[in-house]
Amino acid sequence: MCKICNFERQTLISGKRFMVKFKHVHFIIILCASAPGFLFSQNILVINEFMARNNSALMDEYGQLDDWIELHNGADEPIDIGGFFITDDATIPDKWRIPDHQPNATTIAPDGYLILWADDSPDQGLLHLNFKLDGDGEQIRLYTPHLALVDSVTFTEQRADTSFGRQLDAQNVWQFFPVPTPGTANIKNTIIAPPLFNFNSGMYSGDITLKLSAPQNTEIYFTLDGAEPTRVPAHLYTRPVQLYETKVVRAKCFLGDKTWSETQTATYFIDEQFSLPVFSLTTEPSNLWGSSGIYDNRFEDWEKPVYIEYFEADGDHGLFMHAGIKIHGAGTLDQQSLRLYARSRYGPDVFAHKFFNEINLNQFKRLVLRNGGNDCTNAGSRQTHLRDAIVHALYRQRNPDYPMSAWKPVHVYLNGDYWGIYNLRERQDRFYIQSHYGHEDIDFLEYAAEEGEENEKRNAIAGDWADFESLIHFAQNNNLSQASHYDYIKSQIDINNLCEYWIFQTAVANYDWPFNNQKFYRAKTPGHKWQWVLWDTEFSLGHIWAQSYTWECLARSLSSDVTEKHLEKYPWFAQHRLVPELFKNAAFRRIFINRYYDCLNTTLSTENMLATIDSLADIIRPDIERQLDRWDGSLSEWNNAVQDIRTFAQKRPEIAEQHLRNYFRLRQAVTLTAQVHPAGAGVLTINTITPKDYPWQGRYSPDMPVTMTAGANPGYRFEAWKELPNENSATIELDVSATSSITARFVAGQTTVKNTAAAKGSSDRLILAQNYPNPFNSHTRIQYTLPKASDVSLVVYSITGQQVAILVQGKQEAGEHHAIWETAGLANGIYIYRLNTGEISLTRQMVVLQ
Repeated sequence: MCKICNFERQTLISGKRFMVKFKHVHFIIILCASAPGFLFSQNILVINEFMARNNSALMDEYGQLDDWIELHNGADEPIDIGGFFITDDATIPDKWRIPDHQPNATTIAPDGYLILWADDSPDQGLLHLNFKLDGDGEQIRLYTPHLALVDSVTFTEQRADTSFGRQLDAQNVWQFFPVPTPGTANIKNTIIAPPLFNFNSGMYSGDITLKLSAPQNTEIYFTLDGAEPTRVPAHLYTRPVQLYETKVVRAKCFLGDKTWSETQTATYFIDEQFSLPVFSLTTEPSNLWGSSGIYDNRFEDWEKPVYIEYFEADGDHGLFMHAGIKIHGAGTLDQQSLRLYARSRYGPDVFAHKFFNEINLNQFKRLVLRNGGNDCTNAGSRQTHLRDAIVHALYRQRNPDYPMSAWKPVHVYLNGDYWGIYNLRERQDRFYIQSHYGHEDIDFLEYAAEEGEENEKRNAIAGDWADFESLIHFAQNNNLSQASHYDYIKSQIDINNLCEYWIFQTAVANYDWPFNNQKFYRAKTPGHKWQWVLWDTEFSLGHIWAQSYTWECLARSLSSDVTEKHLEKYPWFAQHRLVPELFKNAAFRRIFINRYYDCLNTTLSTENMLATIDSLADIIRPDIERQLDRWDGSLSEWNNAVQDIRTFAQKRPEIAEQHLRNYFRLRQAVTLTAQVHPAGAGVLTINTITPKDYPWQGRYSPDMPVTMTAGANPGYRFEAWKELPNENSATIELDVSATSSITARFVAGQTTVKNTAAAKGSSDRLILAQNYPNPFNSHTRIQYTLPKASDVSLVVYSITGQQVAILVQGKQEAGEHHAIWETAGLANGIYIYRLNTGEISLTRQMVVLQ
């Protein structure tokens, strides 16, 4: 019995839609059991062509640029492949069974073709497979329903938008096809060399004359707007091109209608003055604008191919590669944030460049070009482009090892047009955790609910919510004031991380939190604890749309009234009850309150916040007018907005302390004075702070004991506390209401070196301590511990990456060491110091405040 049916498929090739129609017959093929390869040996059913790096050549019915595989039926009768198996792994021949319930869609007509989409999205239709092709090379294998091999192909690295298929007149010979032929016979053609440019991409003073050259008998076509060159007469290169202003040039060689080269792309910056690095992003204009453009359809999750060029501020061409681009966090602003993807389908699968000075990484899978979010100057007259960076810089000063994204301001050009200053950030996803901490199997969760939204907005970035929900259930159903219950929570959560995260969010008055922008992760390995991840904090520091420095963020983040209101709308947000439950435990309250005062005494002090604000503002100040001119701002408005943040820094610490005291009903804080005698004989650790200059002063609650430890420098030993004659322990719990001035007395004695690595339970750990004092004016001390003898360098850099000073260079023995940095005459701002042993490199930040 035969059944005749029609099957239509809509595709996109070279930007033009067309319909491919097949007439199919459903029938039964009887195979000889002794000849499992019969179909292929007779050239009946073959894998005919495929594309493993589909940037722009062919869209599926969802408008997605997926990998594809073309099958060809060389028989005189239709073949139904329903029930056949296809795989990219020879060890799993039955990886995907092609559905057999719709023969009209799976039957290939005589001398016909059928496209299968290797997109790992089988839910999109029965011609969509459960795997993707690896552009770096792998294999494709087709099997009968009884797992007899029909055909296979093993391939090496593939080229973007270039298919790989059988030659029309030599079935067993495979070649690249610069003109892919999905659904039709393969056209015999060859790859030709691309054109050559007489100038490289880069910065130029004055106009340049660009000359293009090509192989003999070929024509060059070029564009100046980012478009892919085509054989349009207006694009034909006939004479040198004079460039008077910044342009992106794309050129391609053609040999007739069917053969062309890869596209060459170069950006020429003419008479531009930059103090920041620059990204040039080039893509087909239709990838940005119109019905298929990501900019005009910003709420669609579309990814398009893009060519990336990255230039350091000095003009060095730091990176150039093909990648993917999406809109990041779509909104209403004209200056949209962008997300960049390194995938093998485009070319290199990592962005291999050291973009950020504050972290020791030079490979990234994803990058975000952030427009400043709610603090984007395109959003209003009192925005700065700085708030999120400032909060992250402050957090990193105190918690350099906690998860947060690095920052670098950059200029962005889009198809040769200036698009403004963006904040280059690390994309926080599973690759971020893997690159920073080495964890691959993780739960990485995000809570993102906007006011007024009714839909669930909790996301599993990686993994799932099961373990975290179990933890929340425990916290809600057990009294955490009991030590055993609290100890269990401590075994699951990094308590110090949670406290620091909550302190910073409330101290900077982040209005867009905690019911939004809350992320946390845990590795699925024994002993690993949940940690909170800092992100998206620009709705803070007195943001004009939010509240001023008086905003009561702490009580709001913990209020049962606010929580219950949100739980009515978002019942799945029960995890917000975790921190209020923890505050029922006295030990947790003490940690939180003492750490809050530690932060207010150091990183979140007015002096340190002002120094950090000014330092970051000075980085973008020379170039900010370019951003303001592009997006209709003014320099005076920007300066006023920066002053708003400075005003916040001047007034917020006192207000934040009031909020802390009010919420926990604490007495007025006491000023603690700590001294070392004789000078230079030792150091003190006060909770989490280790001052290096004495006397030292800080404010603490008289309701919470302060932990103090005296440590002797070489040549001395601790003797006693002057004000506490009956206390001879080097570590004490100090009641500041009774003793607000304390002096540690040292006497000459045996030199001891405290190996802090060993003290922390690790004999092979390199430690770089936070400098002290920080911020500082004339000098600071940097302490570090070597687990073994090493060739050591300790180098100081400016925030923009210029080397400022070499403090240590040479061989050193295992143990604890320190260096003193004298900074007379040095400009205020943030500086980076890096310890390198050849095997490991550690980095921290410090602040100079003259």
